[in-house]
Amino acid sequence: MILFVMSLMTSCEIPTSVKFDNYVDRVEENCENWTEEEWQISREKYYELLEEYEANYENMTQEERDVINKAIGRYNGILVRKGLEKVDESINGFIEKLPSLFEGFMSAWDEEMEKIEE
Repeated sequence: MILFVMSLMTSCEIPTSVKFDNYVDRVEENCENWTEEEWQISREKYYELLEEYEANYENMTQEERDVINKAIGRYNGILVRKGLEKVDESINGFIEKLPSLFEGFMSAWDEEMEKIEE
């Protein structure tokens, strides 16, 4: 009987992709007049969902991952659109890497440019 109840409980668990998507929907619907404290609480919940995503990543289908990745993009878009100073670390990290990425990309052409100039 205990195994049946445990099985029933786990089969009723809401998938991470649904939780993530629903959470971002609620943020989008309600965030218009949030204070910085409310945004902080929102970011904490967002990071909890990210941790759950990372923990369950290997067990997800590509479709579930796509739903979550789209929700991550929407959430970060909301943060940017609202003009918050603290944008998610992953976006900041990527933006900080852009000059180096561009420089590395262009350096791949240096040899070819030198050959043309000779």
